[in-house]
Amino acid sequence: MISKRLDSRVDILRFRAVCTSWRCSVSLPSFDQELPLILDVPDPISVAALLFQTTISRMELVRKDPNSSSPSLSKTWLVKVGESNYGKLQLFNPLTNQEIKHCLAPLSLDEFMFVELSKAFLLKLPSGSSVFGINKVVLFPVSANSSDGTEFGILAIFHEVELAYWKYGDENWILLDTLENAQYDDIIVYRAQVYVVDRWGTVSWIDSSLNVIQYSPSLYSCGGQKHLVECCGDLYVVDRVYKLDEEWGKWIDVKSLDDKVFVLGMDCSFSFSSREFNGGKGNCIYYVDNDDYVDTGLSPESIHVFHLEDRSIYKLAAIPEFSEIFWPPRNGSSL
Repeated sequence: MISKRLDSRVDILRFRAVCTSWRCSVSLPSFDQELPLILDVPDPISVAALLFQTTISRMELVRKDPNSSSPSLSKTWLVKVGESNYGKLQLFNPLTNQEIKHCLAPLSLDEFMFVELSKAFLLKLPSGSSVFGINKVVLFPVSANSSDGTEFGILAIFHEVELAYWKYGDENWILLDTLENAQYDDIIVYRAQVYVVDRWGTVSWIDSSLNVIQYSPSLYSCGGQKHLVECCGDLYVVDRVYKLDEEWGKWIDVKSLDDKVFVLGMDCSFSFSSREFNGGKGNCIYYVDNDDYVDTGLSPESIHVFHLEDRSIYKLAAIPEFSEIFWPPRNGSSL
């Protein structure tokens, strides 16, 4: 009865870690049951790729107080959780996607809790490297009545220009007819609807017939990288920070995020409250500088923080008080 109410893969793994009888009562969850292993990405990329799913989570260290009958939370971190081919949990930096291979003791699922904040999807080559030319993918259910998990579709941004759609079971992708001179930066599923934003801040939505329909006016700002972020039910475009006033169809320039934090990752942008983390600092935006990309990928040194209070930008490594939410603990300090 308990296992049937668990939606998170991490929760199922924690359930199985309780004891031998619980582990035998529930089979090991497998991505293979939900997603196809190999997708044929159409021209101009034309490669076979794997679809990976990870979960952005708040990782909580649970410690047992000998004087109390209930556990207490002592530490919290922001991590991206994946799973290896052997069913073992893997932790990744939520911005750079680098696997965290810390020197601390192996994770014990009965000592940690994982609270899901968002999901991320990424197309990779069988070698593990990213598919060149695919900037962003999202997965969404085609039918709300689907019970076997096979009714879903994928939308991807190709070379910051084209939008492509693939449905489970189809042999080919469909290239969408997009707005003239559009250069797409980001894509998001918001209120069960897919939205995209171009380099000029124009947001469009994609209807059930795969038509790209303009949803908001352009920001008429500089042509810098744009990101879509959902926060407390509202849709934001991050160039500076703008929120969409849906009733009046205009953009509102946001001066403060209060205790909220935006994270602009490579495959997923999301928000959370700094109050949910020990030592977390609100009213800021974490992002990576792609100019720091090298052959081995992005490193923690490429993470920057934009603080809305004074409009300052710093490297994360230079402001330790903003890095405490990331795992492992800074400077290898103990738990």
